[in-house]
Amino acid sequence: MRRVFNPEFKAKVALAALREDKTFAELCQQFELHPTQITECKKQLLSSAAGVFGASSKGQEPVDLVPLHTKIGQQALAIDFFRTRAHQGGVAERRQMIDCNHPLSVKRQAELLNNSRGAVYYLPKPTSQRDLVLINAIDRLHLDLPVHGLASAA
Repeated sequence: MRRVFNPEFKAKVALAALREDKTFAELCQQFELHPTQITECKKQLLSSAAGVFGASSKGQEPVDLVPLHTKIGQQALAIDFFRTRAHQGGVAERRQMIDCNHPLSVKRQAELLNNSRGAVYYLPKPTSQRDLVLINAIDRLHLDLPVHGLASAA
C-alpha cells in the first residue's frame, strides 16, 4: 500500500535536504524514504518558495470569475432573445439582416439567424423572356376561361 505524506512532513524533509548537513543516505534512513522522494519534496519546496513572499507561482493575481460568469449569462440570454425574435420573421427577412461588412463573420451571422450560408449568397436567376410570355399566356387563358382545366365532378 502506498504511503501518503502530509505537507508538514514534506516541508520538514525538504528543509533537511536543503541544509545539506546530512547525506542522502542518512536522510533516507532518518525519514524512511527513497532518495527520489526526498528530491521531489525539495523540488516542490523550491518551486513554491516565491509564494511565501507574496508572489504567485505564475506571476498573475487570481481572477474573480463571478463577473465573467454573470456577463456570459447575460450574453446567453441576449442571444436567446435575439434568436427568438429573429425567427419570427421569414427567411427573406432574416437574409436581409445579414451584413457582409460587419465584423461578425457571415457564417456566424447565418448560424445565429438559422439561415444556411447558401441562402445568404444565393442570387436568383431572372426569368427568361420566353418563360414570361408563356406565363402571361396561361394567365390570360385562365382569366378568360376559368372553368377550363377543372376536373368534372361526376
